[in-house]
Amino acid sequence: MQKLLEVVSPKALASASNSAAFSAKSEDADASQILPIGGKAQTTASEDLLIVSPYTSRPHLLDLTLLNGAQILLAKALTILVPVAASYATSPYISSFNWKAVFSLLAASAKASGHAWKEQFFYVIIFRSQIPPSTSRSDLAALDMKAHAEAMAGNGLLKYWFGTPDAEGRNLATCGCLPVLLSSGRF
Repeated sequence: MQKLLEVVSPKALASASNSAAFSAKSEDADASQILPIGGKAQTTASEDLLIVSPYTSRPHLLDLTLLNGAQILLAKALTILVPVAASYATSPYISSFNWKAVFSLLAASAKASGHAWKEQFFYVIIFRSQIPPSTSRSDLAALDMKAHAEAMAGNGLLKYWFGTPDAEGRNLATCGCLPVLLSSGRF
């Protein structure tokens, strides 16, 4: 199995979201999607637990009570992150996802909450892999699920997404996290 870890700096993602192709304005967000700090996103029966990955059992949920307002707003905005390119496994990362919609929703949600956004540091991590099609997917899924639960215990993983391998077994997984998670050694 070949794996390449890419780290996109906050400045690179911010500059991409501010470029002409990714300009994010609060007016661009669909009003039905605006998620104030206390608003609904993919929460569970408890409003304090947010679904931030394909895994929905308790060890995989984000505890919003451990986050500040900006972190809550970003975590909720990231719930709408989806690929916009079928070739996301091999395409440039920035153009593979709906970042404009995420940042538009973030801006609209901050405005609706009366949150004065100040510079924040978050990290986006990109995992690109190529796994032979003959590999046992169930074994990989079990390992991934265990690793995700461990990362969630670090209280800094705001989003985790992974795709489906293409015909050559190439895939992409990505996550957004707080600097504390990276410095904790849990990731």
